[in-house]
Amino acid sequence: MGSCILCGKSAGLFYSLHKACYQKFQSSTDPIVKLLHDRLSHDTATVLAKNLIRDIEQFNFVDEAQQRTLVRALEKFAKQEFEHKQQFTMSCSAWLDLLDHLSLDEKLFINPHFIAQQRALPQIKSLHEGELPTCNYKEEDFPEVLAADEQLWWCFSQARLNRLQPKKDKRQWSVIMQILQSALPSKHNSTLQSTQLGEGALWLTSKRLYFDSKEENFSIKYSEIFALTPEYDGVTLQLKELNSMPQTFHCQQGILLYQFVRHAQTMEN
Repeated sequence: MGSCILCGKSAGLFYSLHKACYQKFQSSTDPIVKLLHDRLSHDTATVLAKNLIRDIEQFNFVDEAQQRTLVRALEKFAKQEFEHKQQFTMSCSAWLDLLDHLSLDEKLFINPHFIAQQRALPQIKSLHEGELPTCNYKEEDFPEVLAADEQLWWCFSQARLNRLQPKKDKRQWSVIMQILQSALPSKHNSTLQSTQLGEGALWLTSKRLYFDSKEENFSIKYSEIFALTPEYDGVTLQLKELNSMPQTFHCQQGILLYQFVRHAQTMEN
């Protein structure tokens, strides 16, 4: 006899999930999110965490399913309250205090960088309000020389660079191959591919981005950026140079990186 993966009780021969448990699990997120909306700005982290755990225990799930319920609710709440918002209605400090108190394993989250991204919320809030957050590194740590009117803003210590480059096609070319290639849909007919060019530190100053890695070391002035596109974990830049290829900088706090560059472009204009 199989056991239900949600409640731990017998689910019958060849079964591992009760239909009722599945339905309860699917609807378990909303009441937890509502509790967060109602009490985050009023209760201490200790009290709110205790109440969250109490409400989740009422579903009578096994420990892992209880943790999953809590994690799904935290992710949904964060998306509603903080993701891509120009003004935060909830307290960032109260939210971070709660996450610290819960001390959840980051591997439980769908987004592996969830906690790191939430810790960047105070800085994102500052940029939304037109103010620069306090830099997380000292100027003497910057690997290049700052200009007299240049200030160090921030450093993303774990960044990687991807750039679109022509595909290397080692196949022997022929008229038949050319006909077949032309007949393919455009998404299969692309001659470009995204290639990782390095991993290192991405420094932001008041004038430029500076990427410092073993493979690549270069600066990009904000005035050289033609288009800026937010990505799941970073930003894609298209420069004004005619032959430049789009390049994407990835990091754990991609939204913060995007907000910094947007702030810089606003200052340029």
